Amino acid sequence: MRDQQLGPALEFEPDVVMVSAGGNDVFRGFDSETRRAQLASLLTPLTESGALVITIGLFDLARSGLVPPEHADGMARRFDGLDRITAGLAHELGGIHIDTHHHPLAADPGIYSTDRIHANARGHAIAFAAITNTLARRTRKLTGG
Repeated sequence: MRDQQLGPALEFEPDVVMVSAGGNDVFRGFDSETRRAQLASLLTPLTESGALVITIGLFDLARSGLVPPEHADGMARRFDGLDRITAGLAHELGGIHIDTHHHPLAADPGIYSTDRIHANARGHAIAFAAITNTLARRTRKLTGG
């Protein structure tokens, strides 16, 4: 993302950017310092450009029952760590983090597509509702309404 999408995104001069990143990387391993540095190198230039950065957590695939048991615990730890880093960076940079990782349906196997990795239409609807609710709460807080 950083190498191919960051430049064009910055050229576009967006007011708001939503970023979902790191999931594919943590399938294989997880070093929190490296992951944080990589994510910061993507989010910081966006924030410095004046864009409001919105991050979104990944659903909890590891606890869905779709991951073989011998891999589920390690994957859960890696994805929990990614979520902590993503949320922390978003807040540090003055952005917004959409917490779908802890959503009540985050580990429901019925929200995943047939590839058993990505969300299906139901999963996307849950994510969109979480985005809408989080942004509405933020708007009410900012406007006092």
